[in-house]
Amino acid sequence: MKKQVILFGAPGSGKGSQAKYLVKEYGFKHLSTGDILRAEVKKGTDLGVRIAGRIEKGELVSDEIILELLQANLDLDNNSYIFDGYPRNLSQAQILCEKLLANYNVIAIYFDIDVSVLTKRIVNRLVCPDCQAIYNRISHPPKLGAVCDYCHGQIYQRADDNEETVVSRMKIFQEVTSPVLDFFKEKGTLHTMNAADDFDNIRERIKKVLDNV
Repeated sequence: MKKQVILFGAPGSGKGSQAKYLVKEYGFKHLSTGDILRAEVKKGTDLGVRIAGRIEKGELVSDEIILELLQANLDLDNNSYIFDGYPRNLSQAQILCEKLLANYNVIAIYFDIDVSVLTKRIVNRLVCPDCQAIYNRISHPPKLGAVCDYCHGQIYQRADDNEETVVSRMKIFQEVTSPVLDFFKEKGTLHTMNAADDFDNIRERIKKVLDNV
């Protein structure tokens, strides 16, 4: 049975870096609902036209349409996916697990981190706009000063990587995500990682989960 992984974590919790590792190590396909939504609109399919119409009117794309979008673009029988940033609410979680992934081995991984640790991490975060490499002034500084170690692009700090924004994001994330985490906990598929731990330690714990589920 194919394993389908769902990652949860506040922005800056490190789930993106772990997702890249899982794609490389295990061959997972990384799923971005935003990317496939834009691709569907660009293809001009009937579904894409309906999505574009909603966006043009300033309406949210419904959970049912997102499900239809996933059904049209995923090959679950032949691939394992990482759902990163989806589901975003309890309704989406129920639809995803009870309709799309009902016959698959679902593993939900939550990157738990204290807001004070997250704040310290994000206010020191630096990003390369060219290759998207992420650095930290304290724990992972670039070797070349203000230049990316990998592509030599000019790294910078995002304007919204500040304490006030982090606290606001975390509050919203916790309010929205709490019912979703409870849903997966009740199903017995939730695995919590201490996101403040070392990257390699988290990676090893994730490997144990994937190898034993």
